[in-house]
Amino acid sequence: MGEVYRADDLRLGQSVALKFLPSSLTNDPERMARFHAEIRVARQVSHRNVCRMYDLGELPPPTGAAAGTRGDQFVSMEHVDGEDLASLLRRIGRLPPDKAVDIARQLCAGLAAAHDAGVIHRDLKPANIMLDGRGSVRIMDFGVAALAADARAASEVAGTPQYMAPEQLAGREVSVRSDLYSLGLVLYEVFTGRRAFEHSKAARTVYELLAERQSAEISRPASVVLDMDPAVDRAIMRCLAREPADRPGSAIAVLAALPGGDPLAAALAAGETPSPELVAASGGAGLLKPAIAWGMAAAAVLLIALSAYIGRGQRLFGIVPLDVPPAVLEFEAKKALAAAGIAAGGADHASGWSVAPYRRRWIAEADLGPGRWDRLREPLPHTAVYWWRRSESPMIPNDRFGSVGSVGITISRPPLESPGDAMVMLTPQGKLISVEIVRRQFSPPSAEPRPPFAWSGLIALTGVQDAPLTPAKPEYFPGQPADERFAWTGEFRSALGDRQPFRIEAGSLRGEPSYFRLIWRNNAAYYFAPVPRNFLVRAAAFGGAL
Repeated sequence: MGEVYRADDLRLGQSVALKFLPSSLTNDPERMARFHAEIRVARQVSHRNVCRMYDLGELPPPTGAAAGTRGDQFVSMEHVDGEDLASLLRRIGRLPPDKAVDIARQLCAGLAAAHDAGVIHRDLKPANIMLDGRGSVRIMDFGVAALAADARAASEVAGTPQYMAPEQLAGREVSVRSDLYSLGLVLYEVFTGRRAFEHSKAARTVYELLAERQSAEISRPASVVLDMDPAVDRAIMRCLAREPADRPGSAIAVLAALPGGDPLAAALAAGETPSPELVAASGGAGLLKPAIAWGMAAAAVLLIALSAYIGRGQRLFGIVPLDVPPAVLEFEAKKALAAAGIAAGGADHASGWSVAPYRRRWIAEADLGPGRWDRLREPLPHTAVYWWRRSESPMIPNDRFGSVGSVGITISRPPLESPGDAMVMLTPQGKLISVEIVRRQFSPPSAEPRPPFAWSGLIALTGVQDAPLTPAKPEYFPGQPADERFAWTGEFRSALGDRQPFRIEAGSLRGEPSYFRLIWRNNAAYYFAPVPRNFLVRAAAFGGAL
């Protein structure tokens, strides 16, 4: 099949192995096709227990060679600093049980990776298995491997006869179970130090080997090594069943049958994503009695139902009444824009719900009474916020890193920045909280000064229009540019009978309102303060309480 040399990659400073096709076969199209097929197949398998293929190269033809002569071709692959399993078994005989199990598990993992990639090795034998200096296994030499989807190649007789499955010797179609038969022969040698079949020297052809294989009986590994683990004995004998249907369904199934750990834990420790078959095979039978398991499942369902029942009125939107339909709220938002002198139309609209976290924080800190959370039901001061936005151009949402389309349109994404952008915030009962309008930053001077804007129309939509208002000095930074700023203060008697001080901040640009905001004084300390993101707040947000 080729000659392999150790070489040094001078550019990367690593040792590699170079596999050359013999020079006499370089111009043989059939052998070259097999050589290229080996590389294509091997490259489809990526696993720490399978030798990695790197690249295909070609040397220049010898000097003076005839026209059309090709130079030697080679493939660079992982260099394994160790020895093959056949050499090790000849040198020391059978391996210690713990080391044998370790090698068996690695062989199963590597073979499972090949099968998952749709590759059938067809020539698994000790000589094609390397062990490095740390005892790690590498499955090598995919020279006669075939893709499971290629029925013609899968039925071709290829490989080493002494390690072929019966159907492979007979020239019938091979499958992953054929590789498992070869795996059983290899494991037999690893655990016993002898071959499962000692073929006579008279058997010189494949047909003679097949005849002996069909008539010979395999001695169980446990009869050769008396202290062998019964699980190992059963796993090997299942692999060596004559009929493919009687063998394990996959290498993972063999791995699960071996002693010494959980295949799922081994895959996770190796940083691999376990397949569904591996997860199913890793389940330990008898770890939990069915009665206990069903009892725990029933208790979990009961706790979930109980939590949902207890918490049905504790969620924010389960406390705050949302009796006004969204269509009515949208109508009130458009009415507020009309009062601000801007049309409700536009190229794009959006709406949604948000939360005023400062309100809940104030209640938690200022009121320790048993009915304090009933304050969340009050129409004013507000806790939940309905917002409605309009824009003269399509609104494109973006996240904090500038990625477009990763989030939907929210109360703050995209920001209000283009002339004509506007947003209205309302209480769940439709009372006005705030208005923001982006006005044009440049306007030619006008000979006639514009009259001051009448704010009474917006104030009448807040629900506090009956409270006496006192002009005040603006205190809060304007939400939008303004060349005139206004403020009023007052007190509002809540539904619970206590007085709630508030203030209204507003501003206009060249006589057109740009912002209007109702601020409750007992929430003022929290209005622009960041919400603390401690563990409990994050957990509440995850659970939907925010």
